[in-house]
Amino acid sequence: MTKTYQSFLRQSNAQGREKADGYDRSHFDGLDDTEREAAFIRLTEEAKYDHTCFVWLFYLDRNRARATCLALLQNGELSDELCPVEAYRCLFVHFGDPAHQTAMIESSRLVRSAYDKPTAIVIALRAGNSPEVRNYLKEVVLGESDAETVHTAAFEFLCLYEIPRDSDANRAIFNHFEEVLRFGSTSEKQRVLVQVEGGFAPRKRAPQIDAATQKP
Repeated sequence: MTKTYQSFLRQSNAQGREKADGYDRSHFDGLDDTEREAAFIRLTEEAKYDHTCFVWLFYLDRNRARATCLALLQNGELSDELCPVEAYRCLFVHFGDPAHQTAMIESSRLVRSAYDKPTAIVIALRAGNSPEVRNYLKEVVLGESDAETVHTAAFEFLCLYEIPRDSDANRAIFNHFEEVLRFGSTSEKQRVLVQVEGGFAPRKRAPQIDAATQKP
């Protein structure tokens, strides 16, 4: 048994705060073929309830991870609300099928836990800056009741546009937009959304494959 696999098993079996630290490349780089197979199988089971495992399935074997994700999704084996959001995001950023981006956004809409809703938005944002993602954030700003979720969506929506913040005056404009999108009436929010979309260009942001999983 390699030291890498021993480290992987310790993290896989960890509890509490140590488990929450998650995996990194040191848990996988150096595995032999038999250990990689065993790690993939264990990660597949963990991914049913821990959305952070999906990126590591793709790190180990992106093509096999694709088939595994689709099977887990189709069989309804994912017990955590964030798992479908992250599974579809990984499928989209690795293979580029727009249907997976659509499914990711729809899965994010279905998240009911107020604790998880902001995280679902952040996951969706890592799929890149597209009209679909921006429309989803607008939908949240206009229709969501949870204050923290609206806060996340409002700030991240503004960050998707080339709104300068290089001076006190410009920062004041950004902060005004954010305040209205968080606390304004529906009509006030709609006016700001139109103002932002009509006055600023969307930032270029490609789909993000997690930096921590990039091979050197």
